[in-house]
Amino acid sequence: MESQENQLLLRIIKVMDCFTGTQTELSVLEISNLTGLPYSTAGRLLQNLKSVGLLNQGEKSKGYCLGSKVLSWAGSYLNKMDLLELSEPFLLDLHQKTLETISLYILDHFERICIFRKESPHSIRMVARIGDRMPLHLGASGKFFLLKFSAEERDQYYSMNQISDVEIQKLEKTLKEIKISGFTTSFGERVPEAASIAAPIYNLQKKIVAVVNISGPIQRFDSEITKSYSQMILETAQSISRALGFIGE
Repeated sequence: MESQENQLLLRIIKVMDCFTGTQTELSVLEISNLTGLPYSTAGRLLQNLKSVGLLNQGEKSKGYCLGSKVLSWAGSYLNKMDLLELSEPFLLDLHQKTLETISLYILDHFERICIFRKESPHSIRMVARIGDRMPLHLGASGKFFLLKFSAEERDQYYSMNQISDVEIQKLEKTLKEIKISGFTTSFGERVPEAASIAAPIYNLQKKIVAVVNISGPIQRFDSEITKSYSQMILETAQSISRALGFIGE
């Protein structure tokens, strides 16, 4: 009896796992193909899941999509989560792999604030305090927060910080590039001889909620190390984003 119940549970999970950010509505046949379940079995499971509110069915399309009960569960889960508490294990793992200073920033109006900092064990390292406020246009991390702004908000930021037209053009070009690459680097922008690499963290609503950063002396960030750290920070940011409910690349 127990093995039959486990088998049923595994089938239900298989069905629910079919619904992703790119596949929001699926037919019985599509579910059958994705799970490997017989068409009749998939149909019965979908009807049962619909009856308890886990799935909805379109009146015209007859396709299935996630129901409101799933959303209520997701809300309950997300309400219990704390960004810093959830991120810390991933940030500490990144620190152990790189042995460089790892930071986490959030946005506050037109500044970024450091809410996590794990210093490098090296004698020469980047030093800053939790709670420090920094500009958005200098350094790697802040640029992702500029992506959150509308064109009008960015213009206001540029005006407030007296940024020249030439520098604005460079920044706007950089913003387009990092939107595609998913990470950015900085060499000597905010602090001379300092290098940093940053990647954004997204929430369930696909909005940037924080930025993770690796920093250290420029001499330790050659092209090979920068390439390696860029991949590491992308993986870390993606792991934290997924833990926050983000579905996407």
